[in-house]
Amino acid sequence: MASSPATIPPTVRERRISRRRVLFTLLLLGAVIAALLGYDSLPTTQFAAAQARWTASGTDDYRIVVAYSVPLYECEQDFEVRNGKVSYRHRDECPTNPVAGASGGLANLYTVQRLFERIDETLNGPSCGPNGCICDGPIQLEVVYHPQLGYPQRITWALGQGQRWRYIDFWLAQLSGRVQCPPVTYLGETIEVLSLEALQLEATPDVDALAEPQATKPAVTPPSLGG
Repeated sequence: MASSPATIPPTVRERRISRRRVLFTLLLLGAVIAALLGYDSLPTTQFAAAQARWTASGTDDYRIVVAYSVPLYECEQDFEVRNGKVSYRHRDECPTNPVAGASGGLANLYTVQRLFERIDETLNGPSCGPNGCICDGPIQLEVVYHPQLGYPQRITWALGQGQRWRYIDFWLAQLSGRVQCPPVTYLGETIEVLSLEALQLEATPDVDALAEPQATKPAVTPPSLGG
């Protein structure tokens, strides 16, 4: 006589279903938390949050010292900004023409607004190196923002040759065996805010030339906002 299949008591079956529901809930909660953490770490999210902090600080008048560097070259700019416009240049060691190997160059003084603009240009228009995505890979961006005031403290652009696999043309070129990449010409660039100080509300004459006597500039000792 054939034995009947064993039946699972209702209480055991209910316990198994309950455990599965708990496990599913925990996995779902973990996925939601991971998604939220990932969203907060997105470059565009960090950029928007940093801009909001800078706007909220209300720092319209400030003195800023900026260091610009590419491999084997570095220069500094030290100037004042009033109402978003450069009002006085203390020192400008950087050339007016773009530096070889740099994508942005130094045609303008790097105010906080200009720093945000360069970040925005990179985020919204990602590009590859001069030799194309197959050879150079994408130009990657890394930004450190001031934790309280939000202004960019350090911006770094560098080639991501290890990310070339993301492009279908790279694999097609590999399969064809006809990859001939010229020497790398883009070596990256870095902009770092060495210091940023709030200025007191005072009249400052506009000066657009370094030849202007700096003895006429009134001395200011503003509180430091951090570098």
